[in-house]
Amino acid sequence: MIIVSIDAIEYIVTIVTMEIKNNKNHKDTTAMQQQKPRTVLRTGAAWRNLRFYQKSQVLYHLTFAFCNRFLPQYGDRTKDQMI
Repeated sequence: MIIVSIDAIEYIVTIVTMEIKNNKNHKDTTAMQQQKPRTVLRTGAAWRNLRFYQKSQVLYHLTFAFCNRFLPQYGDRTKDQMI
């Protein structure tokens, strides 16, 4: 059994009532729905300009070239695991 004080219930009721009144006052509710949600992370980061991405891209290309040159094409899972 959950025990909740009457003051807390009254507070929640007043907040919900205020929000209902505010929503009725808005003529265009689609504008509210089209707003982007607020996020903690930045959007549109230029990740290709980041130093660690550039280094990891070079390592991937080196690994790809090594696997194609020195490992057999078929029958060895090492190439699949490295690339």
